[in-house]
Amino acid sequence: MRRLLYSWIDVDLTFEEQRAAGKWPRWLMSASTYHDGVLLRVKNGTSRIDVDGLLSTWYGPRFESSKGIRLEAVPGEERLLPVEIEETAESGPTPMVQPIFRRVAVLPEKPAIKWPKAFDDTTPPIVSFFSFKGGVGRTTELLASLTALGLSRPLRRAIIVDADLEAPGVTALVAADRKLPGDLFSLADFLAVCHSDRSPDANKSLELAAHACRKQVIEIRAKDWFAEHFFLPAHRDDTQLMRLDIRPEHLILSADSTWLLGDLLAALGKRLKVDVVLVDLRAGLSELSSPMLFDPRIRRVLVTTPSEQSVAGTEFVLKQLAKMRPPADEPQLYDPTVVIGFVSPELAASDELQNIRLRLLTAYPDPPPQPDSLQQEELFAQRIEDQVGALRIKETNFHQELLYTSTFSSTIAKLQMTSLPSVMAELMDEFVPTRAEQAQTIPIAEARQSLADFAKKLEYAESGQGDRYLPISPLRALAKQFEEKIPTAVIVGSKGSGKTYTCLQVVRSKTWSAFVARTLGRTAASGSGLIWPFLQSKNLQHSASQLVRNCRQSVVDTLLLKQAKLGSLEIEDAVQESLQHTAADERWWRIRWLRLIADSLGISAASENEAAGRMIEVLRKAGQSLLILVDGLEDLFPVLDKNAPQQVALRALLQGVPAYLKEIPECPLGVVVFVRADLVLSAIPQNVGQFERLYEPFALRWDEEEALRLAVWIAREGGAPVETPENRALELVTLDEARLALIPVWGRKLGRDNSREARTAEWVIAALSDFKGQIQARDLVRFFRYAAEKSMDAQAQDRVLVPPAIRGAILPCSQQKVREIQQEIEPLNDIFAKLQESTERRIPFDAASSGLAADQIQFLMKTGVLIEDKGEYFMPEIFRLGLGFQLATGARPRVLSFARTATPRPTR
Repeated sequence: MRRLLYSWIDVDLTFEEQRAAGKWPRWLMSASTYHDGVLLRVKNGTSRIDVDGLLSTWYGPRFESSKGIRLEAVPGEERLLPVEIEETAESGPTPMVQPIFRRVAVLPEKPAIKWPKAFDDTTPPIVSFFSFKGGVGRTTELLASLTALGLSRPLRRAIIVDADLEAPGVTALVAADRKLPGDLFSLADFLAVCHSDRSPDANKSLELAAHACRKQVIEIRAKDWFAEHFFLPAHRDDTQLMRLDIRPEHLILSADSTWLLGDLLAALGKRLKVDVVLVDLRAGLSELSSPMLFDPRIRRVLVTTPSEQSVAGTEFVLKQLAKMRPPADEPQLYDPTVVIGFVSPELAASDELQNIRLRLLTAYPDPPPQPDSLQQEELFAQRIEDQVGALRIKETNFHQELLYTSTFSSTIAKLQMTSLPSVMAELMDEFVPTRAEQAQTIPIAEARQSLADFAKKLEYAESGQGDRYLPISPLRALAKQFEEKIPTAVIVGSKGSGKTYTCLQVVRSKTWSAFVARTLGRTAASGSGLIWPFLQSKNLQHSASQLVRNCRQSVVDTLLLKQAKLGSLEIEDAVQESLQHTAADERWWRIRWLRLIADSLGISAASENEAAGRMIEVLRKAGQSLLILVDGLEDLFPVLDKNAPQQVALRALLQGVPAYLKEIPECPLGVVVFVRADLVLSAIPQNVGQFERLYEPFALRWDEEEALRLAVWIAREGGAPVETPENRALELVTLDEARLALIPVWGRKLGRDNSREARTAEWVIAALSDFKGQIQARDLVRFFRYAAEKSMDAQAQDRVLVPPAIRGAILPCSQQKVREIQQEIEPLNDIFAKLQESTERRIPFDAASSGLAADQIQFLMKTGVLIEDKGEYFMPEIFRLGLGFQLATGARPRVLSFARTATPRPTR
């Protein structure tokens, strides 16, 4: 029973709620509620006792059989709504779930819905743009999407439908250009003629509409392309704008016309042979928009700004859309997309924007996953929650120049000067695939085997087998800055970021000038800048160790030195012995490091202080320069975070030695130190930010753009087909170009292009990243290995890596990462053991249930394994799966919000 019944509308709402909940008895045919009474149409022979019992259940004591339903009234007065009963021969009530706000509002969370028949493959996709409130840039985002259609080849043609029948936006902009014929055919006309059309599927009206629209063409002119699109304005003239006799909801009143409006627009687009139908909907909770907003066959884009009113309204609309979420077994019915516009640079990286994403994701939550089984790897892998989520959220930047628009042509011109078309191009490429994308004939079996073999060789840098590398931005920055002199720098990178692999590539070059030439794609003028591998990883295999020996021997031969005194083991022993000097300060260690380097070269010095001077003297006399390479410091300092002497020693190597060499004019001696990021934090507790900024351009950090370039490089070098732009170096391809290049390798999506599956590139990056926005090169290499191996027996021929293999590759990647990071970072052994012994391995967890001490949790957060939110802790997929944790009910929106915020974005 409803607590308050002020009018017939409240009474009608109760009937609608009961019908939506499936609680109408079979004898109740219909319930019509008016201001002066209720008419119930019931099946012939229905007992009055049954009717009275039903109304008493629904309205309680407010219902009296002889009087009707009692409404709210002032004391002493009586307001009644009489109930009239009419018998009918109809066989049963007609279940109707109409796609309009007032019907959806009363639906339960899981209503029984008769879904519309999906459009066939020859039907152009329909993309609608909606906003809860006006003035948030909805029409601008539509026009940006229209402009984006011209950014790929061949050009894609659209029909723009201005369905904002009360405040037309596109219609006003086009009218200001005065380039359309006077005898316009409008959407208002289209609705009217279709409403009165009695021909099958409104064929006559559709022919009339198509005939008229072929004459209504608008143009877009860009610097290097030109496009024409059809246009269906909202109205013909001001008089028609003021008289909207036939509205969209009038076309969907009957059970067999529930989804008619989508059918009509699809049929019109098909007759016009366009590639897409773009629809600008009315803002707000308007039934002018609802028939297209609730149609899941339509790609629905909800536009909002970060303002509270706009976000709250969008959140409310998403909750209504969630009631009519398409089922998983209907792949050609789609979930909505949200575009947050007017995002300033300051807001983009803020907690406020993350909170907005969380609110929107919570309003349209993903369906709960099935229980995971860790024993059944394949089933488990198939159920990995997509980091991108069913509800897609994109942001577009704030552009001052778009606050004022006067005409269609000037708006398009302004848009072409902004980033909006390129951002919306990603959506358009997904919603509207170009006709040029045809299935390719590629040697799939050979490509899978070749890619698996190459990635396996590349997986461990210590093997020394890889003789090729991708000149990523940090390496190009290092080469450019030190193109004409020997470098002195520290290269910081997390575990698996490619430090040892890069170090070995420098060693393989034998001279610094050769490495610079390889990195910048130039021809080395001369072999200048000798390379001396001073410290290396203890895990180097035979071929890698041979590279080091050959490089060392080249230095000995060139400088005519005696056989070097200290090898790697002797250097390690000398360092361990020196660590016993507990009173040693940073100055002592700086001098000690330089003496050890001199000793390793076989250059003798009378005292510790003279070592650096003797090396410089030898080099100048020989007319040579020398680069000292340092790697493998994690082997040398295994308990750095707990050992003060080790911290002093490393601090002197990272800060003292480079600073000393930089002070020497025209110094022929340089040093490049490869060091793990966590070691830097432990060694330099004070002013670590200043130190990191000093060497920031050289840091091995993989953002989304660099990671996808690496993916293209791995695929290409591994023998898989990639499509990069001609005459463009791979290290210079853009983010969008990298995504396109990988389509033959792993497809556009984890399914068919027009499916609701996740976008492959976005999914892989999110699945391999931690919550600090870090993705490691080794994880990406390993992903290709497992995905290629798991694709070996697949029958699909349209891509090298098939979706089940892509999903299934994340679990072994995560398991390997967990094992390796335990070996590399000793404190994680005890921490991970506690987590794996826990009986409640669910995300999120709190500190008390985890059994971890506060300092251990802080350590996990510092290393990117955990993130805290409101006293609860979350884990990214790359750690969660390997540690055997599952997501608790309701955790998914927050995980998606964190993943979206932390996904490594291009920074250069």
